[in-house]
Amino acid sequence: MELEDNQNEYQGRRNSEKVRELEMYLTTIDNVVPAKAREGVKIEHEKKLSALQSQEYKGEDEAKIFETKTSINRLQSLIVVTSQAVSTTSTAIIGLRGSDLVPQLVDLCHGLGNMQKDFE
Repeated sequence: MELEDNQNEYQGRRNSEKVRELEMYLTTIDNVVPAKAREGVKIEHEKKLSALQSQEYKGEDEAKIFETKTSINRLQSLIVVTSQAVSTTSTAIIGLRGSDLVPQLVDLCHGLGNMQKDFE
């Protein structure tokens, strides 16, 4: 019985560690660039693209056009970096779920089934 208790305690600690790890990944996503900020960057990028088209159509000063293009490039880089951060973190979460959490859930279901049989 003591061995079973130790195994259950160990399993509980592992589950807690995995939950903390998931929380860390989710916090990482929000810390890199919060969702509202990511959306704001995309909107700003679209506005700058529109402004660039307008500037080019009107034949505005090359310096102003260059400034707008530089701003667009900076925003594009930021979009790429944040997308990669979110993708990397999402992949880590999916891997954790598949490799650790699903087997633990299956074990939990088997344990509950065995417990139910013991009560019958």
